Amino acid sequence: MTPTRRRKRLGQHFLVDRNIARYQVSIAEIEEGDVVLEIGGGHGALTDLLVQTPAFRIYVFEKDTLLAGELRARHDERHGTEKTGEVPGLGAERAEEVGWEVARGGTRGGEVEGGDDVGWGGEVERTPAEPRVRIIRGDALKVPWPEFDVFVSNIPYTISSPLTFKLIEKRFRRAVVMYQWEFARRLVAGPGEKEYSRIGVKVQYGHHVTLARKVPRTAFSPPPRVDSAIVVIEPRDRPAVEVADEKLFFEVVDVLFRYRRKKIENALALGGVVDDSRRLSLPPDLAGKRVDSLPMEELARLSNWLHEHLTGRTG
Repeated sequence: MTPTRRRKRLGQHFLVDRNIARYQVSIAEIEEGDVVLEIGGGHGALTDLLVQTPAFRIYVFEKDTLLAGELRARHDERHGTEKTGEVPGLGAERAEEVGWEVARGGTRGGEVEGGDDVGWGGEVERTPAEPRVRIIRGDALKVPWPEFDVFVSNIPYTISSPLTFKLIEKRFRRAVVMYQWEFARRLVAGPGEKEYSRIGVKVQYGHHVTLARKVPRTAFSPPPRVDSAIVVIEPRDRPAVEVADEKLFFEVVDVLFRYRRKKIENALALGGVVDDSRRLSLPPDLAGKRVDSLPMEELARLSNWLHEHLTGRTG
């Protein structure tokens, strides 16, 4: 369907190039029995293709009321989309019309009381009697997500960071996501590159990240100001580096990139990781460097050194 309207506050740019959509769905490698999650259904460029895959169930989040209604009306007839239903506990601001039944511990229709996974829990019920396509009108940053195997989305670019952080907290097999080009470069960049960033380090720590394809702005309507890119994210069997204290590691990463133009010893003091009144003698090969030049292995070495030498960091 050709997009005819958009809301700037929702960051809406609709994918209209069907070849790009087909490519995105094809590299998702959806298998029979998979549960698929899509954020930002829009006019259905991906949804219309996802329903043609062997996926067992497809959840589609759409915040825009009219677009959610459009998707629901179309897929009600084609693929048994579940009718709108209220979920107690979410409240009007979180999801006025949520098109799913809550599943937790084998029971349906339970309350959602808050938290990313509360109200789902356990495995999604995979019974043929359940609707195959579920259109969920709600804010994907606020509404709990069901468990899923594959994530395929053209996400609103205005929520790229928080949505990506929420995504990597989940268990899944493969994610295929459309990002702004500059943001995609931040996810895959390494030391020495200007796009090297904390979000890239945090995502790469637990996941393999691949920039699969650059997408021109002309593939969207209305066209955004910059090009886009399709990124594939797959969980690692184990983290990319071994750290003694994961919380400290991420704290160090946050601080160093916040003060990325400072030398490491100064950045740690400014960020409160090291008390400025009792500077520690950092390893000399690290102390004078900046974070831009440190690969993840060196960030882990620094974090582990701090874990060993700072009091109160032993547990």
